[in-house]
Amino acid sequence: LKRRLLPRRWSARGRFDLEVETAGHRRPAGGDDWQEFVSQARVTFFPAKDKEKADALGLSGALSYKKGNVTSPNLSVDCPWFRGTVRLTMTVKDLLRHPDILLDAAVGDGRLGPAGAAGPAWPFRDASLQARYVNEHWELLQNTLHIFGGQITAKGYIAHPASDLAVTAENISLASMATGPETAFAQGQLNASGRFRGPLDDWQLSGAWWLSGAAWGQT
Repeated sequence: LKRRLLPRRWSARGRFDLEVETAGHRRPAGGDDWQEFVSQARVTFFPAKDKEKADALGLSGALSYKKGNVTSPNLSVDCPWFRGTVRLTMTVKDLLRHPDILLDAAVGDGRLGPAGAAGPAWPFRDASLQARYVNEHWELLQNTLHIFGGQITAKGYIAHPASDLAVTAENISLASMATGPETAFAQGQLNASGRFRGPLDDWQLSGAWWLSGAAWGQT
């Protein structure tokens, strides 16, 4: 496909095994969609045995492909800003000419943010992602993340020329967000509603936020 599998400046660690089963009535030619010839496939990821490249992407588990569907019951992801086990189902169509990808993923428990000396890692639970890539843009259909005792949702579309993404935060606990002694005694809940619009390199944000039950100091 001559496309990068990872964003620029990203690296990966570990190894993988790939098994592919093919079938067809003729030999593939240049420009053919590989989905016409691949009956099923499976890629199994193995984590690195050492801690080198700890800031790289690490995967553990398997992805299976059959009849346009990619599935994984437990794909573990470990990278500098995310750790968790993902359960996903993905439908792919016409990847070469007009990609149409429908993604449904869920994470029961995980952590966001760098761990250790780089900063805090915040636990989250019951994350769900439903998205579709079509006509060169991502449509975020229904996306929810439970974190800091509250919930964050996102819905809209993202593309390089223009985006329109609505994000809502409900009942986010200030105490759960504390990152040091200076914020350890903050109490209350944060609520916010915002909208990101414009090209990816120049998003414009509009919205509002408010606090309920706000207090400062130890009780």
